[in-house]
Amino acid sequence: MLPQDLWDKLLPFQRTGVLFAISRRGRALIADDMGLGKTIQAISIACCYRYEWPCLVITPSSLRDDWVEGFKKWASSTVDPWKIKIVDKVADMKEKGLVFVISYTLAARLVEDLKKKEFKVIIAVSSPSHKGAPTFFSEIKCCCCFVFSRRMNHIT
Repeated sequence: MLPQDLWDKLLPFQRTGVLFAISRRGRALIADDMGLGKTIQAISIACCYRYEWPCLVITPSSLRDDWVEGFKKWASSTVDPWKIKIVDKVADMKEKGLVFVISYTLAARLVEDLKKKEFKVIIAVSSPSHKGAPTFFSEIKCCCCFVFSRRMNHIT
């Protein structure tokens, strides 16, 4: 169940998107245009599965801080800010945290370590240079939300 304060922040079409994802056990692709709230929808979906956390956010390196700030802004009633960690090395995953934000580049190098952490909730953010999802996506049993921007349609 989504915390009421977060539900109240969602616009009607965002609520529809969150409910759609929940009806599919949290598995969804969010491909709205830029500025329509893909981040808050993905965070909302992840928060519905907060009892399954830790949550992993895989994003281009340049967006890691944005996702940390997004969780602080939108999910403050769900996760303490000090439990949101940016992963720069393997040791960072050993810290006590509930949300781990990692770049695609590092995630590709640490696939085996990520599998050991047994993430059940993953948000994967689009990346122009991203050629394919790490293999552990297929093993996720709970929530896996992919966030893509429509402006990337030109990428072949």
